[in-house]
Amino acid sequence: MDDRRLAASIDGKPLDQTQARQLWERFSSHMDEHQGDFDGFATSEGFVSAHVAVQAGVPTLALSSSTDPPKAKHGRTKKRKRRRRR
Repeated sequence: MDDRRLAASIDGKPLDQTQARQLWERFSSHMDEHQGDFDGFATSEGFVSAHVAVQAGVPTLALSSSTDPPKAKHGRTKKRKRRRRR
């Protein structure tokens, strides 16, 4: 596992790289034994939910202590103007 490009957060607060790597290792082990069991992993860690998302190109494992995980912050992008075909 290339842990240099992994991140993790708990209730929206980022973990440092060492903590993130350790959490991802536990997550990977759990998923090897219980494929797709995000809720089971969250429960085993003392949380309500677990989600994986890509944020700024980095896979991020997010644990939440409530049923509603923190909303991802998305940067606004400019809409490109469409060229009219003639």
